[in-house]
Amino acid sequence: MKKDYKNKLPALLNKFKGGNFDDVILEATSLLNKTPDDDFLWNLKGMAYQSKGDNKNSLNCFSKASQHNPNNYAAMNNLGNSLKYLHKFDEAEKCFKNLLEKNPNYLNCLMNLGNLKKQTFHFDQAIKYYELFIEKNDKIPQVFRNLGVTYQILGQMEKAKESFSKILKLDENFTEADNLLSAIINHNEIDDHLNTMLNKLENFKLNNKQKIQLYFGISKEYEDKKDYAKSAKFLKLGNNLQKKITNTPFDINIITKITESIKSCFLNFNYKKSITDDKKKIFIVGLPRSGTTLVEKIISGHPMVSSLGELNLVPQLITDNFFVNNSIDLIKIKNIFKINIDENYQNIVKFYKTKNEIIVDKTLTNFWYIGFIKILFPNSKIIHCTRDPKDNCLSIYKNLFSSSQSWCYNEEDIFNYHKSYEDIMSFWNMELKGEFFNIKYEDLINDFSSETKKMIKFCDLEWDDNCLDFYKNDTPITTLSVNQANKPIYNTSINSSKNYDHHLKDLFSKFN
Repeated sequence: MKKDYKNKLPALLNKFKGGNFDDVILEATSLLNKTPDDDFLWNLKGMAYQSKGDNKNSLNCFSKASQHNPNNYAAMNNLGNSLKYLHKFDEAEKCFKNLLEKNPNYLNCLMNLGNLKKQTFHFDQAIKYYELFIEKNDKIPQVFRNLGVTYQILGQMEKAKESFSKILKLDENFTEADNLLSAIINHNEIDDHLNTMLNKLENFKLNNKQKIQLYFGISKEYEDKKDYAKSAKFLKLGNNLQKKITNTPFDINIITKITESIKSCFLNFNYKKSITDDKKKIFIVGLPRSGTTLVEKIISGHPMVSSLGELNLVPQLITDNFFVNNSIDLIKIKNIFKINIDENYQNIVKFYKTKNEIIVDKTLTNFWYIGFIKILFPNSKIIHCTRDPKDNCLSIYKNLFSSSQSWCYNEEDIFNYHKSYEDIMSFWNMELKGEFFNIKYEDLINDFSSETKKMIKFCDLEWDDNCLDFYKNDTPITTLSVNQANKPIYNTSINSSKNYDHHLKDLFSKFN
């Protein structure tokens, strides 16, 4: 058996590296039936589940690995990450700290503790852990990347720039740093950095992921130079390649099935608004790049409000508990009140560093579940952000997102996703008229004071002038809009699609 195991292991590891996670799970399971105490295989199987986003199954695997070998530090570290992904922040922190007690020099654990603190807005502690890592080893680019992003969230752009520049001194091929720099460098620095990125594309041996980062960074800097033809050229290169390597294919038929399932379920679900909902919540929903971050920044400027960014709790709870084969199970959904979602919500929120009782949740994909949010949180306020479709879809196409959804990287997929979004929002506007507030990005920009006052009134908040000076407040911005949302109101993003009309015809022609 040992010989058979050793012969199969290299191929199994290659399958994992190649992203064939289902095969890894099947083969590791088969081997574990014969050697159930093999902690390496349990860890590998858990990593395959984790890579698929199945963190519940990964928990069991990492726990088994740790039980069979208490000194399997990699499994303990992976266990902490799965707990974090499941919003079990208390348990995740204990796991990481237990590991550090066993091995204070396990640097990946220091990194992950920093990441946990960054995610929950304890930025001073996150920086502390990253700096402790750097004291032990200042040659690892990833820790400078995470440190720089933390400074960027805090609006400390010079420190962010310093961290990203440090990465490129350590490893010129770490092209994510080039892309991050492209978002924050000033116009005087563009030519030098643009030429550096173009030189890397031509002369460096880069893998696809490294090339993608450069394509998006180069496109952004050509746009800054108002060379929209070249900007579009590199946008297409970046999106096409990202679409090619993304492991989660986009299928509009699945999205349509989900949409119809949600509508049917809501229409056939009997409920009473009798849930206790003491803590006030404000949900901001909409497509990416539709102005949601600006609205978040404005509302969280109010002294009674704190924002927690994109919690992703409602979609996770609904999909984990009630979805079967891309449809809501009408039998299971009857138990929606038994999952104690408000208690789960509060248990997560208390781990975040917040100043106020009223919280903002800016999970964009909550737009699918607006009806269920009103059932689960009857006292909540929901603000739905819209934007000119062409401008919105262009802005999506221009950005490299951290999520693995592939619809963002193809012009036809973006259009189809946008249509599905319009479909479900039309349904909610019809079924829940007056239950949420629709705000157009263009109206907010062009009549800022009036529209802001309408939003604040809708949220049942007393007026406060700090909402108009939103860019001065210290609310952390953790999305791609971090650089824009920390500036005063500007209107240059309105009708921005006109700059690309002749270069992205496959996208814009569909809206005519």
